[in-house]
Amino acid sequence: MLQLNNLVQKFTYKTVLDGVTLNFEEGKIYSLLGENGAGKSTLAGIIAGDILPSSGEILINQKRVNYKTPKEAIKHGIMCVHQRPLLCEQVTIKENLLLGQKKLDTKAAISLLNYFLPQRSLNTIAGDLTLSEQFFLSFVGIILKEPLFLILDEPSALLNKSQANRLFDYLHKKVEGGLTVLLITHFIEEALQESDNIVLLKKGKVELEKSADKCSQSEILKLLYDDTSKQDITQLEEYKAFIANKNVTLIQSENPRALIEKENELLVRNKKDNLKYGIIPSDRTFTASDPSLTVLQITTAHEKFADKKSLEAACNKILEKAEVNIKSWEKAVNLSGGMLQRIILERELSINPDILILCQPFQGLDFMACRRLISKLNDFLSGQKKIIVLEAKK
Repeated sequence: MLQLNNLVQKFTYKTVLDGVTLNFEEGKIYSLLGENGAGKSTLAGIIAGDILPSSGEILINQKRVNYKTPKEAIKHGIMCVHQRPLLCEQVTIKENLLLGQKKLDTKAAISLLNYFLPQRSLNTIAGDLTLSEQFFLSFVGIILKEPLFLILDEPSALLNKSQANRLFDYLHKKVEGGLTVLLITHFIEEALQESDNIVLLKKGKVELEKSADKCSQSEILKLLYDDTSKQDITQLEEYKAFIANKNVTLIQSENPRALIEKENELLVRNKKDNLKYGIIPSDRTFTASDPSLTVLQITTAHEKFADKKSLEAACNKILEKAEVNIKSWEKAVNLSGGMLQRIILERELSINPDILILCQPFQGLDFMACRRLISKLNDFLSGQKKIIVLEAKK
């Protein structure tokens, strides 16, 4: 059993987790729900050893543990499959599976690959896989390490219905053998159907902790949004209207490499024509930003030859429009994924582009964040601008 006692995570600008206490029993699936910014990723990061909590404790089988890195967490059987799979795309599936392993159990690896990636071999280059296949490769790599506590960060954002069913069929069998799973998800129906317990975070606190069979979708929606009528963003008329707008071009592909190549092609075109492009690239963390840079540096990346006072003013204007509460001198690493995306969008809009390129703009965003983004993009389109959306097809 893994226990969290009064976990607190404070940054300069806000308290992300405020006294989180939870007990995770062996052999169960727990779904972690909450809006963007609720503290889900921070909580998962602490459990996985990526983040050191400001205070509180973690206990395994009633004994306090003090691991400080993912490597130390793995020694305790705690492992994570990230939303953006951590793979070496230039090498083969087999070489990726060998990462962190002294020796590969080839028989077990082939068995898992036949189940999750039936059309691929150990010699397939990881970069040739689709996004869903990359997730499964990362998942297989973790399973081969025999985790006791497995964190899955938004897997269904990358999977179609049949792939998700295959994943959960496998997880339920593993849970019967004692595995504990923490599933971070925005899909409420999936959480209710596939998990044993529901945990809902709101503003860094546990708002709900309950057996899934005693929860209802309306109860969760009421807690999340003070409304019981929310639905999948792709089913909303405003989303359909946005995609159908004559000034919006939707480009879809199952292959992530094809999307990145298209992204690069559009950037090259930006340098050749007389149009001004703004872009939210697929890699927000290292292409559009850098964890080691300050908020001032990433918000004013387009500014040239400006004095410090002018840069501060430009930064504060972008932060205000993005509705992000953080100081200009703080590091970008302190930003959540949703906060970073909002800042990048406002930065790109600040240059008044003719065309806005959006790569996977709705991935990882909760319902209300998606709705706010669509409203912002519609305002941009009202000026007779154009938007290109690059999106992975499930």
